[in-house]
Amino acid sequence: MPATYVHFYDAFDREVLAAAWMQAEMLRRAQAGAAHAEGIAPRRTGRYADSIGADVYVRRLPGVDGKSGRAVGRVTATDPAAFQIEPGTKDTPAHRTLGRALDVMREA
Repeated sequence: MPATYVHFYDAFDREVLAAAWMQAEMLRRAQAGAAHAEGIAPRRTGRYADSIGADVYVRRLPGVDGKSGRAVGRVTATDPAAFQIEPGTKDTPAHRTLGRALDVMREA
């Protein structure tokens, strides 16, 4: 007996992409990424490792109604030195701490 799937575009973002369970899953992945980033963050840079955190938000997608969106997990570093630590400078190597956390988030 074959199954039939009917996709309801109007409810997909609300029921799947931005649903509470999806936000919880994205936050879980972001927290795993933040924990990894804190573990590999350079320590001689001050408070960089302590400034790493995770959060989740619903990114609104451009559309007709302006209400469509999807849950996004995010790992950030609020230390002002992060803009030099992450990509590096001519005097310091790039650490890519937050960039490497993406691999953990993908596999979490």
